[in-house]
Parts: sequence; C-alpha cells; structure tokens
Amino acid sequence: MLSGVVRGCVLAAVLILLLLAPLPSLCYTVTYTYRVSYEGSASVTAVVSGVEGLNTVYVRVDEGFVRGSAVAFSSSGDLLPVEVLNESWVAIYVGNASGDVVLTYTAAVGTRSGPLTKVVVAPEGRAVVVLHTLYSRCINRCRGSYLRTT
Repeated sequence: MLSGVVRGCVLAAVLILLLLAPLPSLCYTVTYTYRVSYEGSASVTAVVSGVEGLNTVYVRVDEGFVRGSAVAFSSSGDLLPVEVLNESWVAIYVGNASGDVVLTYTAAVGTRSGPLTKVVVAPEGRAVVVLHTLYSRCINRCRGSYLRTT
C-alpha cells in the first residue's frame, strides 16, 4: 500500500517538473521576398527568425518545384547544411544556430498567369506558416512581399 503512495508521489513530482521545465520554442516568424521571371522561375529568399531549439527546418514548395540547389546562412554568416530532399522539399540543418536563418533557392513556378506559389515553412514536418503570393489580391493578407520584375 505504501509503495503505491510513494509511486504516486514520485509520478506527481515528475509531472510537475516536466510542466515547469522550459521547452524549446517552436514559435518563430518568417519573412520572405521573391522575384518571378517571365520564364516562370522564382528566386526566393526566406528569413526564419527565432530558430532556437530547432534542429531542422523544412521548407516545402507547392505548385512548383525547387530547381537546382539551395543555400542557407545563419545570422552570424555561417553556411548551414542544406539538402534538397526532392522537387518539393528543402531541409535546413540548423544545429546550434540561433537568431535568423536565411535561405535562398530557385523554384520553377510557371508563368505569371500560372498557379499561385505557396511556401510552407515547417519545423520537424509540422506546418506552421503558409505564405502565398503571386497575385496582387493576396499581398495584403500574406506575409512577405512580391518584387515586380521589369
């Protein structure tokens, strides 16, 4: 009987410690710009702020595909490992980086009259921010900005 009470007290103490322990923050913000050429390619630069506690940031591009390679830097200027997993996914291995991460890549998105481009930034596969633009009606309700080419 006493061992059951002790076990219950230990379990309660562990639960309280788990609730009080600071958890890594999964809250971060994303700002980005991209330029779409008339040939249907988009140069995208995304800045992810507040990556403390994340090991990997996954970027998914919908209705288009990543062409070539991607490059990412930490806010201190260190080059971060980046892997283009397939035509739709890029993984940035953040490691111990803190502050901002800047990702640059090129995506094929179709022409200006083609589909919207969606950029989804997700920590550990869980979608957090969905960014759409290409058409002016979307700019006011979307994060980021659209740079018009001449």
